[in-house]
Amino acid sequence: TTGSLPTLPISITLFIALSSNAWSYDNPQIKSKCFVPEKPNQIHSCIISSGGGAGGMYTSFQIGKQNYHVEESTMCENEDRCKVSFGSDVTNMLDAKIYYRSLKTNKVMNEPKKNNWVCYKQLNGNLHACYLL
Repeated sequence: TTGSLPTLPISITLFIALSSNAWSYDNPQIKSKCFVPEKPNQIHSCIISSGGGAGGMYTSFQIGKQNYHVEESTMCENEDRCKVSFGSDVTNMLDAKIYYRSLKTNKVMNEPKKNNWVCYKQLNGNLHACYLL
């Protein structure tokens, strides 16, 4: 028939639809608490969004009017060598470190524990923020 679009076999159409969704996922947004370590007495409510795909994960949150975005590699030889980037948005990312603080004492912890602060600090920048895990 002239003027009609070519049709793809059903198997190819299903493959394309399924493969495009297989590499990423979004976690539901969660309400939590966030703060900037330089201002530990100013804890704010925040919404944390996260998700991931082939080779990485992201986390985004906002404290006041400041946005924070974290990207973490998940394809690394060991956990200590995974790359972490942190910035005010995806175009302003710098290498960063992840560390943990006690919810009760605000002191830096060696290992992550449930119901404590997850913190990110740029290695060569000024951005520094935490959220409650």
